[in-house]
Amino acid sequence: LSHTPIPQATRVIQETDPPRPSTISKRLKGNLEAIVLKALEKDRAKRFQSAADLVRNIRNHLAGKPIDIRPPTRFALAIHWLAHHPIVTTTAACLTIAGLTLAATSVSVWYFNARPHHIELTPDGREARLMSLGNNIIHTWRTESERGISFAQLVQRPPELGGRRLAIIGFSQRYTAAVSGSLCAYPANGDRTTPIWVRRIAENDLPTAAKDHGYKADAFSVKWCDVQDVFPGPKHPGLEVIADYQHGPGSACAVRIYDLNGELLYQIWHDGSLGRGYWMSEPGLLVLCGLNSEAYWAERGHPEVKEAHPIVLFALRPQLGHIATRMTTPSLGGNTATLAWYKCLMPPRSSDLFRNGEVTAPLPRHDPAYLVRFGATLATNPPAGRLSWVLEQTGAEVPGTRQTTDPWKLDPEAPDPDIFYLGDLPPIISTPE
Repeated sequence: LSHTPIPQATRVIQETDPPRPSTISKRLKGNLEAIVLKALEKDRAKRFQSAADLVRNIRNHLAGKPIDIRPPTRFALAIHWLAHHPIVTTTAACLTIAGLTLAATSVSVWYFNARPHHIELTPDGREARLMSLGNNIIHTWRTESERGISFAQLVQRPPELGGRRLAIIGFSQRYTAAVSGSLCAYPANGDRTTPIWVRRIAENDLPTAAKDHGYKADAFSVKWCDVQDVFPGPKHPGLEVIADYQHGPGSACAVRIYDLNGELLYQIWHDGSLGRGYWMSEPGLLVLCGLNSEAYWAERGHPEVKEAHPIVLFALRPQLGHIATRMTTPSLGGNTATLAWYKCLMPPRSSDLFRNGEVTAPLPRHDPAYLVRFGATLATNPPAGRLSWVLEQTGAEVPGTRQTTDPWKLDPEAPDPDIFYLGDLPPIISTPE
């Protein structure tokens, strides 16, 4: 049998929706329109199932009674229209997806390029760069002087302190600006040129002993900083900033601890320059290494030592609210309330053989929460051999951790490394004439 083509009129009836009666006359809107459209439904299952159903609904309408059907909602009409216009629907969907993809991509690019992620301090200390997630420079703090910026770190404040991300910047005296020598906190977002708070040494902060030596507050600057949870607990939530302020030409220094709102929580003064400290988190000790300038070696009974001052290593146990106004003087027994222990590199001639010592994190096989590494480099030009060992929280050497570098081993004139140890600081037995 040959296929009989469907007449054009029949195809139009099958594929084209009938006009809504309300477009012909608004009086037909409502129940009458619903009855007519149901009778004209192309899907047989959706039409009246019998003439009796059609008659019943017409009679109910004429009698003012409810009919069995309801007019289609706007949503149903929209779905119905979309189903009968697939090309338009597909085109609109593609455009919508493309638009959403473009918007999402733009937001992602902005987020990665504008959201602060970390701070990089250049090796020469001239610039501190606030970097984005995408590793783009968002802002730069710059000084023309080498080592003008001594510290830079991005820190998140807890909600109790404002919940704002801060860029903590430490400036040395080489930074020629109003914040020279200060510790500053800048907002990570917003105006990054004006600090939220600035903390420096003021004249009325100086101990009497420092004033007697002619020290001036404007000669102090931030030498090093660290960010640690020194005082855990709800009273001071979040991290704290440990800062060492060193007097430029002199030996006095102040070790301070601030919360992220700049409140001073702890302070000690030390007579003698200090290197970078190390926070031993489990025992809660701040371990520091440097020089003791209370007295010369000759005043401690060792005139043969050419270098003037002992190399010392000591641990502080910070106490919340301890704001010392006098020098910590272990040789003289003054203001040692927060000292856990205080040791000196011995024998005395160590001061002639080594540059200043330093403390760092221990080797990976050691627990950094309980242990610290002490090291010192031979005072040769250029620096050669290095001696180091690991210390417990009491300052005792961990057996089997002593190491020397290859240049030391190759130098026939290098002293025996086993003669060096950390002992008690010799007392002052005389004063210079």
